[in-house]
Amino acid sequence: MRTMAWVQGVALVLVVSLVVMFNLGVAGVERVMMLAWLAHGVLFLVYIAMLGWAMGRKVLSTRESWIGFIAAMIPLGSLIYERKVLRQHPYLK
Repeated sequence: MRTMAWVQGVALVLVVSLVVMFNLGVAGVERVMMLAWLAHGVLFLVYIAMLGWAMGRKVLSTRESWIGFIAAMIPLGSLIYERKVLRQHPYLK
């Protein structure tokens, strides 16, 4: 789960950098940008599913899961959530 939070945050950074490259007119970045957005969307859905699973299994409290959901909506929020909440749970990796 902690790894997924990091992957989600890094995917967002990749997408943002590709958008900047697109705006600068770098050739051939359109297809890569589309695939990066698709990957980011899939990773987001997997991350949300993992939060739901952790809440259902009582690994995370309902409050912690909702904070994680809200943090996922904020750019780089999953990285902050990993640092502040998920590190307190040693069995979440």
